[in-house]
Amino acid sequence: MQDAPAMKLVDAVAVDFPDASEILVPFADQWALVESLRRADDTPLYVAAWPRQTARPDPDHFYGLSHEVNRSLTAYRHYKLFQPWPQPILGVRLDENLRTRPAEPLPGEAVGRVTSVQRLDVRLHELGEAQAWTGDGVGLLWECYYGSRQRAPGWREELVAFWRAVERDMDAARVFTQPREPAFGDGYTDFLAALGYGPDGEFPTWWSKEMA
Repeated sequence: MQDAPAMKLVDAVAVDFPDASEILVPFADQWALVESLRRADDTPLYVAAWPRQTARPDPDHFYGLSHEVNRSLTAYRHYKLFQPWPQPILGVRLDENLRTRPAEPLPGEAVGRVTSVQRLDVRLHELGEAQAWTGDGVGLLWECYYGSRQRAPGWREELVAFWRAVERDMDAARVFTQPREPAFGDGYTDFLAALGYGPDGEFPTWWSKEMA
């Protein structure tokens, strides 16, 4: 499966931060934009992915699925959810009095003033991650989670938006997933049910969803 040409992640960030001097993310040339999301406060979030890779057919790759389903899952893609962290580098002019006295400034005493913004770096911070396999109209979402540290208010709603963006990119008629995710905590099966998943009638250790 070949992906259509897509905007690079760094180019999408540059649109939202036109004054950025540098956009910092590991392997910047590899990440393609899948979707741009927005928080309630209009902060941008980015769903990005590496190029799809071809995996060797393995009839026993995912325990509990048939050999036929496993053999079909030969296209793999790795996704991440990123939040931008703008980091302005400021020019500061120090108070001249500091040059003539060694004492530390008193609490609340001004020691200088910002004279310029010398550059703006935008670092992309990873919030979540997903892995997916697809083939012959079937998809398998092995994991799609929001990291356990620094969870923003409303993180579950952001995870839903991330999950649905990955589903759309998979473009499968039927998607399987596992009914457990340690990074989520309690209530994971309720979360899956709200997304439209339920126990699969053919493969009982998996949950699945028929895509509209």
